[in-house]
Amino acid sequence: AMSKYKRSHSAMNTRAVIPAIFIKDGKLDFEDITVSDQWPQDITEMVQILGAFGELLVHDVNAESGDAVTNAEVLDRILDRLPCRLSGGFVTNERVYDWLDKGATPGGGGP
Repeated sequence: AMSKYKRSHSAMNTRAVIPAIFIKDGKLDFEDITVSDQWPQDITEMVQILGAFGELLVHDVNAESGDAVTNAEVLDRILDRLPCRLSGGFVTNERVYDWLDKGATPGGGGP
């Protein structure tokens, strides 16, 4: 039988789905997305649920706008629980290497 999918799915396909959360002012930011009322509003609960994927992309909304300090403690706590790729505000090598030293996974995406 012909597959309805145009791509072949095999062990050679190394791409993965990595869930993402957005952090703004120390809280989950759902401003630009639609989320069911059943989803947790607490960062710790959300990280626990999405941790089933093995990795998480965390976008720092404040850092994207130039404020790399506001969410630093929250990002540190998330990294203590789960390997994460970080994005938002990575415009200097110093910031990149600082977060890699703290345990962030390379390959988070754009600034």
